[in-house]
Amino acid sequence: LRGRSYDLTHDGGFDLSFLATTRWSLGINTRVSVSPDYGRYFPVDPILSQLPPPQTSNSTVLVGLNKTIVGSTYFAASYQVNRRSSWGFGLGAGLNRFQSGNLSDMNRYGGDTSYSYNWTERTTLTFGYRFAYFDIQNPSVTSPPPTSFLPPSIVRNHNAYLGLSRQLTKSVRAFIEAGPNWTIGDATTAATGYRFRPGLRASVNGGIVFSQALALDPRTFLSFNVDQHLSDGFGVGAISQTQSVSASIGRRLTRKTTASVSGGYSRNKYLLNINSSGQANTTNGLFVSPMLRTNFSEKFGLYASYSYYRQLASGFAGTIPDHAFGNTVRFGITFSLPVYF
Repeated sequence: LRGRSYDLTHDGGFDLSFLATTRWSLGINTRVSVSPDYGRYFPVDPILSQLPPPQTSNSTVLVGLNKTIVGSTYFAASYQVNRRSSWGFGLGAGLNRFQSGNLSDMNRYGGDTSYSYNWTERTTLTFGYRFAYFDIQNPSVTSPPPTSFLPPSIVRNHNAYLGLSRQLTKSVRAFIEAGPNWTIGDATTAATGYRFRPGLRASVNGGIVFSQALALDPRTFLSFNVDQHLSDGFGVGAISQTQSVSASIGRRLTRKTTASVSGGYSRNKYLLNINSSGQANTTNGLFVSPMLRTNFSEKFGLYASYSYYRQLASGFAGTIPDHAFGNTVRFGITFSLPVYF
């Protein structure tokens, strides 16, 4: 993207957990972002963790400069069946809104359920199922002025999976989660000649986490993650199969100060041939982000981060820039206030 801009982005959210009984726990999580930027590419929030897909929007696609509003709300509950097993379920909803006329608004709904069993003291098995409903609100191709060449559509996705987590040592954990994705879409794209590709695809999420480990230095920590899942297309008008690999390494410099560097690669393969050429439309992106954080007390801290990202895209007829890059500098204050009731 050519030109320069200096923009202010607002991020917010909260996590609320409640232990209803000795076995039942409840929680609600909300995230919201209002940005005039190109999209949030691999955002790093030092306070609130990112919600799992499809409860959160795709964060690996850069679109043209426009005002963007993204929000998600997720309700979760879990029940401790016995000392070795637990059951959980969740419901979520979200939205994507774009000011640019050639981008498509979307409503996201979903739910999930899972059963976890502690096979051994260090090994946990998980059986789960996720459902996602994407309501893509493309403007009508006949509405004046013509802002989109794709009609509205609805896509549903079912994902059953089996997960395995293993505590290799006291501070090293490995995990993997895999299963089939079954995608169903409506036929509204038939009138345009653009082909939608539903069907069966693989979903996998795995990684290894070194928490103050590496044995050589207990002040150093490292994580590595590989992921493939179905996600919203972030304004393109179709959902995508998202593949990503990322890593993060950090070091505790002092008792209160921690430095880290994260980096990764992502690829989005869209399930709609927007250019009607029979070839898949894709985006490929790279990012790197160092961060420094200092905690002055248990409640108060400061952080600073820098992010560089670059994206190459093909076949989007101007919806997504063919070449895009950006630099983001963030400064923030963290303050935690425990609430007891």
